[in-house]
Amino acid sequence: MNERKYFYIREGSSTPAGPHTLPELVRMKDMGELQDASLVAASGAQEWVKLEDEIKAHAAELAATATILPPVPGKTNLPVIPPAQPEVAVPETAGPCPNCGQEIPLHGKPELPEHCPHCDFLLRATNPDSLWQQFKVALKKSFVMRGRATRMEYWGFYIFCYVINMILTMPLYILQIVTMTPKQLLSEDELYYLEASFWNSPAGVIQIIIFGVSLIFAIPSITAAVRRLHDIGKSGWWFAAVYIAPLLSLVPLIMIVDNPHNIALPLILVVICLGASVVLGIMLLVYLFTDSQKGRNRYGASPKYPWL
Repeated sequence: MNERKYFYIREGSSTPAGPHTLPELVRMKDMGELQDASLVAASGAQEWVKLEDEIKAHAAELAATATILPPVPGKTNLPVIPPAQPEVAVPETAGPCPNCGQEIPLHGKPELPEHCPHCDFLLRATNPDSLWQQFKVALKKSFVMRGRATRMEYWGFYIFCYVINMILTMPLYILQIVTMTPKQLLSEDELYYLEASFWNSPAGVIQIIIFGVSLIFAIPSITAAVRRLHDIGKSGWWFAAVYIAPLLSLVPLIMIVDNPHNIALPLILVVICLGASVVLGIMLLVYLFTDSQKGRNRYGASPKYPWL
């Protein structure tokens, strides 16, 4: 039988494990470690399939390698029971590293290490199983722009970032309104918070705290988006372009203020800049929802498909 290697995903998990041969996976299924619906993928395969379907597809090969005990004489009414499968010994190495070519030691463990001990090449997916864990991972990488981030890592961080930011800032906004003076509340000036008296008031201090809380989450949001773009092979400058376009529209607005009698060309430039901002924003949203690029790209190995 062709000793092809398979990776598998247990029920309730999103992290692949392996590699194992198909007979080994059958034995794990018989022991209750895997189910018929467990997903498996042969090394180099593009899609995951159910273990049950893979066993049916290779039933002939599995039957050819199975050893069946002969029936007991005089007991023809008893079914033939196959012998217990021998314990599978863990090999010393998992084969050569696809990056540096050196042997990868297993140290008695049945699963691949996360990284090659020789060149630090990513060998298997290390994504946490929950959005909360993804949020914590992204928060630890607040100042890291290199590398890649899966959809689950980015959106897990974004969801919890938004929820936590709302939980922290909403009571502060309410407290700010409560501590504002009548003069500040009734002021017709929309820029009342720029008044010197405001910054000396409790409401002004609360406004500074709200800004600080928002800034804490702003930095990891940017770096997570850059790594998400890297994961599909795009440059992080796509994220910057969404904000640069509306800033460029300030130039024709200044031209209108300086020369209000000639506003035709500046208005056209404003429309172009704002239109480009909308188009770039839609493109960025599509990129953030795009699946990981399979295999290695110029930003590193795929955290979702490291075996391809």
